[in-house]
Amino acid sequence: MVRSHEFGLNKKVRALALRHALSSKAKSGDLVLLEAATLDSPKTATLRANFATLGLKNVLVIAGPEVDGAFGLAARNIPNVDVLPNAGLNVYDILRRETLVLTKAALDGVVARFAKDGATAEAEPAEAPAPKAKPAAKAKPAAEAKPAATAKAKPAAKAKPAKGEDA
Repeated sequence: MVRSHEFGLNKKVRALALRHALSSKAKSGDLVLLEAATLDSPKTATLRANFATLGLKNVLVIAGPEVDGAFGLAARNIPNVDVLPNAGLNVYDILRRETLVLTKAALDGVVARFAKDGATAEAEPAEAPAPKAKPAAKAKPAAEAKPAATAKAKPAAKAKPAKGEDA
């Protein structure tokens, strides 16, 4: 029997990795938001032309709770294009593709996913109360100041004679 050497990650670590992947795409400007990812008919040429007008070549599309049937059929024939529902959102696919495309429904799903963890910016208070200022400590006069501790020098170790020399 072959042993599995896999190891699991905690949920918090997985969520943190997903947050970092999403924020890195947003920070680098590789995040595109669409109103919806739908097509009238499953034509790859139509979708390829739409991607060309947007300048998308290597892309991951998160289409919302469910992927539109025509959109999914058209996208599966285009190389370097992945289409996933919200449930399929993962760090590996985000980092593997140059551009991340989210629909409005997918963005709402991602926000709801992180709201469960309590890690959204909206959950934090808008303005934290200012910390109270502490009174400044008085400086001690030079006469009262303690002298700095001095390091004791260790006695030097005796040198060993080299081979062939007498001690």
